[in-house]
Formats: sequence, C-alpha cells, structure tokens
Amino acid sequence: MKDARPPILMQQTNRKAAGSLSKTLTFLNARTGEWFELPFPEDAAFYFWFDASHFGFLSNDLQTMVLFDLSTGRGAVLPVPQGAMDLITGSGYRPEALYLYRVPSAPDKYFFERVFLSSLDVLSAYGHYTAEMNGDIGGNPVSITEKSSGKVVWRSNQEDRLWESEFAWSPVDDETFAIVHGVPQDEFSGLVIKSAELQVIDLKTGEVKAELRDDIGNILWSSDGSRILYEDSLSRYSTLGYAFQGAPCIFDVRTQKRVCLRSLPGANIPAGYRLVTTGLYTWSPDLGSIRYMALYYNEESHAQVGNVCIYALVDGKITCPTAGLSEPHGWGIRGYDFSPDRQFLSFCYSESNITNDYIGDGYDALLDLSSGRLITWQNFTEDGLPQCSYSRQAWRPLP
Repeated sequence: MKDARPPILMQQTNRKAAGSLSKTLTFLNARTGEWFELPFPEDAAFYFWFDASHFGFLSNDLQTMVLFDLSTGRGAVLPVPQGAMDLITGSGYRPEALYLYRVPSAPDKYFFERVFLSSLDVLSAYGHYTAEMNGDIGGNPVSITEKSSGKVVWRSNQEDRLWESEFAWSPVDDETFAIVHGVPQDEFSGLVIKSAELQVIDLKTGEVKAELRDDIGNILWSSDGSRILYEDSLSRYSTLGYAFQGAPCIFDVRTQKRVCLRSLPGANIPAGYRLVTTGLYTWSPDLGSIRYMALYYNEESHAQVGNVCIYALVDGKITCPTAGLSEPHGWGIRGYDFSPDRQFLSFCYSESNITNDYIGDGYDALLDLSSGRLITWQNFTEDGLPQCSYSRQAWRPLP
C-alpha cells in the first residue's frame, strides 16, 4: 500500500463470531490479491479516500478526522474543515463510506458526500450552489440556494402544473443545470410519465440553453458537460417493479440533437432468456463508451443472468466482460464499479436486482479484465445468508 500506483479496493467488512459483530476496513490489492484488514476505531462514523496516498476516518461527532499516510502508516488528527460536512444528513449505515468531492476552482476546498446514499446533483460544479427537490409538495419543486449567502436564487415554476422529476448540475459549469419535468400518470399518481421535457438552464439569466421533448427519465451528464444520457420515464421507478427495456439515448447539448442506442436492448441475450432490463448506466472516463448492467430471465428455470457490458460509441460494438463467468449467472448484478485505470471490475452479484427494493443474498467480486481472474468473497451474513457490502466499495484514486 506504500506504492500509490496499484489499484486498491477499500470496503467495510463485517464479521460475526460468538454472537458479536466486528467491523473492519478491508484493503484489497487488485493486482496481487493481497488483503489487509484494519479494525474500525470505536468512534469512527465514516471512512474515505483522501487521495492516492491517504485514507481517513471521521469521528462520530463529525468534528475531527484521522488521516493516515500510507507511506509511513502514521495517522494525524485534524479538524474537519468548515462546511465539509454540509451535505451529510440523516443517519444511514455506520461506519459508512464517503466520497470526497474536490472543487475544481479551489483544490484545497472539498466536501464529503455519501457513497451509498449520495446525490452528486446536490452540489454545483464549483460548490457555490446547492439544489433541493421537495417531494412532500405536489409538483416536486426544486429550489437552488447560494451557499455563501443562504439565499434562494432559483425556484421551479409551479404555475405550469408540471412535476419535476430529475435534476442534475453540469459537471463543468457552476451555473448550468438540467431539469426534467412532465405530467403525472393520473391525478392520483406522482409517477411522471407523460409529456416529459428536458431543459438545460442558465442559473443567472434563467435562459433555456437547450431543450428536448421525449420520453425522459433518469439523466446522466458526460464529464465534459457536452452530452446527457437518458432513459425513459419508467426507469425512475425500477424499484417499484418497472423495468426499462428501451434504448438509452444521448442528447448533445451543443447541437440539441439526440442519438438512441437502439441495438443495445437486443444485444447478447443468452439463448432461452428474455431481457428484463438494462440500467446502472455510466460514462467511461474517456467518454468513448457507455457502461451498463443487463438482466435476463428464463421462464422455465426461473433463473436470472446478470452482466456488466460496455457499448463503444465509435462503432456500436458491445462487450460484456462478465458474460463468461458462472457466478453472476443465476443471479443479477446489483452494482458495479471499474477501477480508475480500467483494468479491474468490482461488482455485487445478488439474488435481488434493480427492479426491486430489497437486499437479497449476494457476494462481492473482483474481475481482472486482462486475465479473467475472479476473486469472490462474502462480506457478511444476515440470518445465515451471504450479503454484499451495504456501503459499497471505494477504489483508491489515481496518483
């Protein structure tokens, strides 16, 4: 771990012995398969990567943190910077992983966000604004607050009788955001599935910089702020049993044109199975491909098949690095994450999947994409059954 170059996977591991539960922080060297475990301090509420050479714990009172230097193994007790915990609300699971969000315009300024329950749409690109959607009011109105003054600088127009359904800040512009609104299914439902519209808005002027009318649900900006990937409206309600089976589309904010990846839903379906859903879409770091999870079902055997796949935007080629594995076949894949160097894939294969809201039996796994070597482990047991990590996994940042 002293060498900052190897990809290290960090996660919480729970172990039960003699009726008691112990929690440790586990580090896995993806290249060698070596493990290192560190008991959680009794007063630790959260854990996080600070950079490639440091990881840390946050105390229960959220006032101090212990930052460990991996080159020396020594820890230093430091105060938590003012404002760094503004986005940590609620109780959640503890200890729990945090994501450290650095403000591009001020590298020394950072905020913590939950890995498991985080919403990167809360904080604008340079940390000057926060956004909140109020789901307790009809219309799900969004309000945007300037952090320095506490002043609300933008609110949804509730007079148009449209319900807000999605919100996301541009990742490169502190005063640009995307919002989706539409009409509920009926007067008794808050499911926004009709007359959906995506707008990209300039916060300062209120000008609509780009807009699109389509069947729009989940949205995801590309890291350069040029494109938005979106699924249909039912994709927002996957845990209620709705399954997105259509083609995801990409909206170019500059040209205001869209392209839909229509070959994706029918690709790589195993013989005897049907597509249940695709989901968990992410952009690759170089923006040359789209990653996603695919789930298939066999009517006769009632078996599931889960895969993580990659769609190359240049030629439409689809590869599924998990397709040859026996482990996720029979279960679905509930979550995944590629290492920053794109050489390894960590994922949870589970009895449950993204079309339900319960945590089923599951195992964590690590796949070496070059050799096909697979490491699997049981994170903890519940009622004697294996479980994946609730707090997800965290890859060490690149140096």
